[in-house]
Amino acid sequence: MRKIFYISMLSTALTFFFYCGNTASAVKSEVATSNLPSQPSWVTKPKKDNQNLYVVGYVEDTGSLEEVKEKAFQNAKGKIANVIFEETSVEKIFNTSGGLSGDEELRKSYQETVKSKSIVNLSGVEIEDVYYEQTEDSGLTILKVWVLVRISNKNLERERNRILSELQRKLSLVDDSIKKGDDYIEKGLVIDGINAYLTAAISSTKVKERMDEFPIYISRAEKTLANLFIETGENTDSIDTGKGGAFQFKVYYSSTSGKIPVPGAKVTFTIRNNDGDYSRSGVSDTNGIVLCRIKRLKNVISDNRLYASIKLNFDDILDLGKDFQKYYSSLKNSEERISAYIDFKTISSEKLNIPTSVIAMIQSDNGLKRLPNLTSEAQSHLLKKGYKVIKFPEKISLEQVYEASQSALEKLSESGIKRVFVLYVNSEGEPKYNEEIGRYLGIYSVSAQLIDTSTGEILSAKNIKINATSRNKNGVFDSFIKAAGAQIQKLFD
Repeated sequence: MRKIFYISMLSTALTFFFYCGNTASAVKSEVATSNLPSQPSWVTKPKKDNQNLYVVGYVEDTGSLEEVKEKAFQNAKGKIANVIFEETSVEKIFNTSGGLSGDEELRKSYQETVKSKSIVNLSGVEIEDVYYEQTEDSGLTILKVWVLVRISNKNLERERNRILSELQRKLSLVDDSIKKGDDYIEKGLVIDGINAYLTAAISSTKVKERMDEFPIYISRAEKTLANLFIETGENTDSIDTGKGGAFQFKVYYSSTSGKIPVPGAKVTFTIRNNDGDYSRSGVSDTNGIVLCRIKRLKNVISDNRLYASIKLNFDDILDLGKDFQKYYSSLKNSEERISAYIDFKTISSEKLNIPTSVIAMIQSDNGLKRLPNLTSEAQSHLLKKGYKVIKFPEKISLEQVYEASQSALEKLSESGIKRVFVLYVNSEGEPKYNEEIGRYLGIYSVSAQLIDTSTGEILSAKNIKINATSRNKNGVFDSFIKAAGAQIQKLFD
């Protein structure tokens, strides 16, 4: 079912036309024979005169006639705004704006936002005629509404000047805020520049008409972060756990003129695989230098890694609400990229000066027996690390050492040995032939204990498992000894 309606807004009375028919063609035919007006000519060809601009707005939608008519009216106002914004004067304003001229996508987005607001505030637009058609489709009433509006040339010029003036005023505000951040960056105060952009972004949300500026400042902050870096300076490759030391990093801003040192950047530090007393954060000086100062670390190991990361505060954006969460996340992602690390080893001069001995043993059918080759390999590792190594006495019972009996420890102490590394090897069963690799496979567990001979205290304890293979069963143990030599370094670390 289809119904056609026509309203003349200029007549003194509202004339109402109604027709029911089965098809669109039937409607047109019946209307013509009844001498009722068909679709008015202005629907497809707006009026023209020398005093006014005429525009037709159109919307097809469900809802009340007043609601759909209002949407059609806004559609017409949008077309008038397009006429204004298509003028070259708008682009000239953007091109003279330092804040947006270099970012086409951001400029387009901002222009569309300003245009949308201009449509709502556009004044001097009058409705001259309204024509609509009503159809029924699957139980839904659908309205097609055409609205003919006019705006006098005088009002059009007034609105044009108002919109362009408002655009210019808003862009001046944007440029002033951006210039403040840019000035900081030109002086090398990059962190202050980023904070200036963030402050402008937050303040823009406090005034409704300025909220469209928010993405501009955030985009500026992100672009600045993209050119912010941290790198390692001249550093040692080892730190004495007892004496401490310091590692140097440099924060800089990459520009066309080169690397600009960045003062005032907060940098956080984290050491992997170790702990102790060291600075968890620092602030870069006028040369962009920031130090991680280490007083004492707990463990003597060879694979420490110190991470340094830039940290900025974006929490005020979270306070604005969930609609701004995406901007916060984007800034955090940019921030997390700005990091560097240093690999270093730790030594202990305090421990190195303590006379230390090593004994390696294995459980056999006749009890514990020495493993000279493994003992020698372990001694070599300790010497490379700078330990003061003393040979293990021949006459001390291995069983007593393994059990850390007081009498055995006293004998070691009397021999001038203050600490002893005890390596204990245990075979997990007889070697077995492995069909997949076509060799005999043996599995051995190796434990290491560092014992203080004066107190009996176990200072550290570690365990590893080592797989060894050979073409014949008797050669598996020899393969284990060779493999163990390279693996026991992990125990001493």
